[in-house]
Amino acid sequence: VSILQLFSPGLRTPLMIGIMLFVFDQITGINVVIYYIQKILLQIGFTEEQAWRGMLAVGLVNFLTTIAALAIIDRVGRKPLLIYCPLGMGVCMFLVGLQFFTGMFPQVAVLIFILVYLLFYALGPGPVALLLLSEIFPTHLRGKAVGICTLFLWASTYLVSEQFPTWLEWSESGTFWLLCAACFLYALYS
Repeated sequence: VSILQLFSPGLRTPLMIGIMLFVFDQITGINVVIYYIQKILLQIGFTEEQAWRGMLAVGLVNFLTTIAALAIIDRVGRKPLLIYCPLGMGVCMFLVGLQFFTGMFPQVAVLIFILVYLLFYALGPGPVALLLLSEIFPTHLRGKAVGICTLFLWASTYLVSEQFPTWLEWSESGTFWLLCAACFLYALYS
């Protein structure tokens, strides 16, 4: 089976969908939140101990919500989860950016916004993107197709995670508003 078959007219569209799902998965900020949660919380005034507890809460919410997603994904449907969950993620990123811009919320609100962002991610884009990849490619090409999509996933993971500290130096609020915009684009794409 040739990898060139993935570029035939009937398979180009599913391949592009798979690539874009994985790229959007990363440019909406999931690994930024997971990798840099302590830094984010410390920048808004959390103590080291509070930031550490916030990091534990992030892991716990991500884990438990992913398990919950398994129970609802077939009942709610893939498309609604890929539209409404990124919208919720975008609102949360907007509010984090607003906090960095105005300081209008209590510090703990940023942690709550991030936890709600994770809840939306783990209910929608996280599991749905992976599930869709197993459904949109023919069995005989699935491994190669998922491999190509995964290459784009890791490339975008690297680029976003590597650039995040630079973006924060440029503009804390602007960084989260860019992530917000990416979330809204994800919902539109879906």
